[in-house]
This record gives sequence, C-alpha cells and structure tokens, in this order.
Amino acid sequence: MPRFIWMPCGADMLGVCGSIFRVDGNGSLFGLAADSEVLAAAVCRSGVWLIRRLSIWCPPNPASVDPASATADPMSANPASAAASNETAHSGKEVETGDLGAGDYLQRSPLSQLTGKETLRNKAFILITHLPIPLAALILSASGFVFLAAFWRRDFALRTEALAVIIVTGSALTVFPQYFFFRPDTPHLSEFMVPFMIALSCAGWTFVRWSRAGVIAWIFTGVFLCVAVADVSLYFYHTFPKESAGTIAARSKRKYELVAENGVRVLLKQREQEESQKLCEVIKAHTQAGDYLVTYPYSPTVNFMTNRRSYEYNLYVDNAYNVSGFHADTLCEVEKCRPAAIIIDNRAINKAEASRFGNWAHETYDWVREHYTYAGTFRRQEVYLRPDLYNGEK
Repeated sequence: MPRFIWMPCGADMLGVCGSIFRVDGNGSLFGLAADSEVLAAAVCRSGVWLIRRLSIWCPPNPASVDPASATADPMSANPASAAASNETAHSGKEVETGDLGAGDYLQRSPLSQLTGKETLRNKAFILITHLPIPLAALILSASGFVFLAAFWRRDFALRTEALAVIIVTGSALTVFPQYFFFRPDTPHLSEFMVPFMIALSCAGWTFVRWSRAGVIAWIFTGVFLCVAVADVSLYFYHTFPKESAGTIAARSKRKYELVAENGVRVLLKQREQEESQKLCEVIKAHTQAGDYLVTYPYSPTVNFMTNRRSYEYNLYVDNAYNVSGFHADTLCEVEKCRPAAIIIDNRAINKAEASRFGNWAHETYDWVREHYTYAGTFRRQEVYLRPDLYNGEK
C-alpha cells in the first residue's frame, strides 16, 4: 500500500476531541482532562493534521504551466485518435495556451448568486458554504470573552468549559480552508460539516448553560441556536439527496455487486459494475500483487479495488497545485519505481478545461502514452500498462 495516504474525514476531529473531553461529575458536557500531557498530545495532533492538510497546497506558479491546446478524449477507445482531437470534443472550443486565471480553478459561488435564478437547493449550498464563518465567529468571540473573564476571576471550571469550546471549534476549523478556498464542493463541505456539527452541538450545549447569566447571554444564545439550526437544516436539505456527500442516496439504483481484489463487496449500477470488473480483470491479468500502480490526478480507489500498492504519498494533484516541477518529479519516480500500471482520469476535475490532466500536465500525459501501452478506458479511467507486461492484445 502507499507509504502515506491522508484522507481527511470527521474521524480525525473525533479522535482529537475524544482525547481531551469527557463528561464530568457535575453534568457538564465538557470536562477538560487534567493531565497536561493529554492536552498537549491533542493539540499536537491538531497541528500535525493542519500541517499535513495545508502542505500540499503550494501557491500555484502560473507562468510554469502551459496548458496544451489539444488533449485526449478520456472515453476514446484508441489513444492515437484521441490525441488528434482537440478540446472541441469536450467543450466545442479550444483551450488557449497561456497563464492560468482564477477561472481555471474550482470556484466558490458568491452570496450575490442568492438573488439570481439558482435552484433552491443550489441557494442552500451557497448559504451553507458561507454560514460557518459567522457561526465560528460567534463561538470563538463568546468563548474567548468568557475564557478571559474566567481567567481573570480565577474560575477554573468556567475557564475549562470555555477552553474546551475553543479547542473543539478550532479543531473543526482546520478543515475549513480545504473546502472554502480550494475545493468548494459538496463532498469537501461534507467532510468539514462532520466535525463542525460536533462543534456546533458542543457550543450550543455550553451556551445554553451560560445563558442563565443574564438577558444578554440569553439573547446571544437564542441568536446562535437559530443560525446554527438553520445551517444544519440547510446542510441536510442540500446534501441528503446527493450521493457525493456520502449519504444513503449512494444506494439508489445500485443492485449489482462487485467483489474487489481487496475483499470489499460493493453495490454498483450495472454499467459501473461491468466497467469496474473489467478494470480489475485487466490489472489482475497483467500485474502482480507486489507491483506498483499509480493514478493521476486522483483515483486512489483503483489502488484499493485492485489491491495494488502506490509509491505516491500525495494522492491528489491538479492545476491549482504548484505544478512547475510535476513532470520532472513524476518522471523520476516512474523511472525509479517502474510502476506496472498508470491510471489517468482526464476529466475537467475543477470544472474548467485547463484542469484536465492532459492540459496542465500534457508533458507527463504525452510521455505516458508514448512509453506505456494503452489497455482501455473503464469508468473514465485510462489504463496504461508497462510494455513488457502488455503488448496491446484485447
């Protein structure tokens, strides 16, 4: 398996929160662990998580990126003919060579679109994309004020509760930059909302207890709960019908079972099952269990379903990444590790033509097609095998 696979999810935040919080004997939801080593370990875990998450997002170097004016059609059965086709096959117009602009990356919908002709579900998505900002501001400002007041009054119990709310909210916010600045879509919003809903619950519970302090605290708590309930309600309204959010909707119309090489059994739609099965069969027939299989720009599922390891530790890369040295680094790794198979997903991953792998990484794409043998396209995944393992037979 890969040397390092980092797949952020709510479990990471649950691990951090669970290591420092408990229910105390007074009925408080938060009882900060008295052991300073536990607190230090939890903070370190949060810091490591944040460093690992943000370290892959280097500032892009647009001048070094030269998107090709032609790229292969990922669904073409013949890569030679695909190479001859240009972006007209995808969008009806060619992609101009030049610097990447802001529109080449996955864009966040602005609040101004709420007054447009967007569907109600899309308007809900716009709102839940931005609502965590005022909610987090309310939580941190209130908790920070209470913490300072408790610290000044030497009220250890109150200070502990305020610090607990601050830490659990801060832990959840480590996922915020990923979806808000880089991947503002439903799957990544869902990854953020899992720990953030925990933070909302913890803050709401604590604020209700603090609301007994006076009218201002009671009004503040009421405002916070209304906004928090609206955020969570809109979140479920938008995401529940979407399979990309990891909800039960993913079960819809999937009745055909695929037994992957790693033993996982999953239900798929008929075409998904057939093409996934063919992909597994091709990899199994022409590679061995210890061989390397690498995927670009992002298809780690193939590694798991075919039970083939990868030497890549960063399993996601696109045109928003600092790609100035991508070709040289990738070619060096390929020549060193000689992967048996290279899988390429040539879709517009950021909903922009410049984000197709064949555009921003056209040197690497052309090299793979020249030095590896095309074995077919299955569920959008172009499969290239090392020539000594595959001579092009069908």
